[in-house]
Amino acid sequence: MTHYWLIEVVYLAGEGRSPRYFDGRCEPNWEGNTTLDPYKAQRYALKELAEADIARLAPRELGEWRAVEHGFE
Repeated sequence: MTHYWLIEVVYLAGEGRSPRYFDGRCEPNWEGNTTLDPYKAQRYALKELAEADIARLAPRELGEWRAVEHGFE
């Protein structure tokens, strides 16, 4: 099993409380930039790289963003 870091987001409104994953696209309105499928998410080799993208890209007013480790077959 290979482990990568993903950016997980839990939206504050509209999407419910189920976690979604950042898919790597940076569209201005942030619609369609997340997926429920971790296999379609942007993968990071290091937690620090995921956290750097969170600091640079994530609009905090939309929800809670965090780096999470995920195993892939």
